[in-house]
Amino acid sequence: MGKKGVFYLLLLALAISLGLAVWLSPEKLEQPTTQPLTGLSPDQVTHIRISNNNGPAFTLERDGDTWQMTQPYRIEANTPRIDILLDFVATPSFERFPAPRERLAEFGLDKPKAVMQFNSSELIFGGTHPYNYRRYVQIGETIHLTNDNFPHHFLAKAEDFVSHSLLPKEQSILSIRTADWQMEKSNGRWLLMPEVPGISADDLVRKAGDWEKTWVSDVINGSGLTVEQQIEIWLKGSDQPILFGLVRRDQSLLLVRQDNLLAYQLPGDTDLADAPSPGNKTQ
Repeated sequence: MGKKGVFYLLLLALAISLGLAVWLSPEKLEQPTTQPLTGLSPDQVTHIRISNNNGPAFTLERDGDTWQMTQPYRIEANTPRIDILLDFVATPSFERFPAPRERLAEFGLDKPKAVMQFNSSELIFGGTHPYNYRRYVQIGETIHLTNDNFPHHFLAKAEDFVSHSLLPKEQSILSIRTADWQMEKSNGRWLLMPEVPGISADDLVRKAGDWEKTWVSDVINGSGLTVEQQIEIWLKGSDQPILFGLVRRDQSLLLVRQDNLLAYQLPGDTDLADAPSPGNKTQ
């Protein structure tokens, strides 16, 4: 073989060596493989329980296409928010290693930030990695590192997962009663007492619709609030009314349900609690 042939063989050997070096580099060998955090898919989850240091633990149960909160309140839950939360069951686990019981404090798992349960799978939330800021999550005897995209959910209060619909959806109002005025539906027509000159049937239908379709900006715990007056709402098919206590603030109005003390926040300039007036539209 001539010198030129030897030269080309050396070049080929060098190219192969460089290729192997790249392929077998430490970065390549040490690159962790990702896998879903749990073996669940979002549509398989029917039960969620969240416990943290920001209030009592709360439980959510799937009800067809919607969700209900069963503890500490029995109330319709915030289904759109839960749909986002459910993505966490399939979030990537970037690293996994056995949980050393004597070193849990290093990962913030000796005093967890929260414990979240999807069906029977329990997830324990610790601190974050000091360099990549991923979250330590313990499942069984394994610690996982995941992206920290969900702290506002697992650190939330029960009230944060209550539906922002003021009244149960798909239920129509039969009467609205306050100390100063009341509306009753009789034979398919709305009646207002005391009567207001110039009021139309459309004005009364609009007022009832405003109550049925109201979505609030926030839901909080209304324990300890002093209410000014009471509003009684009767819904079709219900054997007892929903009672709201009215609390006026500078920039908002709160309607506090008297059966569970959940306070629904509305803009301060809303006229939802005012008597219907001709041509009136709730703001």
